Amino acid sequence: MLAAEMADVDNAIRKEILLIRNPKERLQLVCKLLEENIGMARATRMALQITDSNDESSKDLKVGKPSLPAWAKSLKKGTRVEYFWSEQDGWFAGVLVEDPELIVDEMIVTVLFDDGETHRLPLS
Repeated sequence: MLAAEMADVDNAIRKEILLIRNPKERLQLVCKLLEENIGMARATRMALQITDSNDESSKDLKVGKPSLPAWAKSLKKGTRVEYFWSEQDGWFAGVLVEDPELIVDEMIVTVLFDDGETHRLPLS
């Protein structure tokens, strides 16, 4: 019952807990309730930390073309990748069959997908 008190469950659920005779089932129910409440409390704290730490004065506006992320430089032939094809089709896994090419500000990768198709695609 102490755990139910910590989970701040309402009286109807507390009554249900008391009526369960099997201690294992009782503990499983209480743990589930605790997990839900603690998870929600943790999510609320995280949301507050994020919103409190980001004030408008700390945002910097960057003008210009976006640059490739640092991890893109580590791509090479043989690297396993997933490529987002479209909203309808989603992600597809494959392997880079050539080292990526940098053309102007865009990286072009040649991917052999798990379904056997090969495509040269932009990475941006």
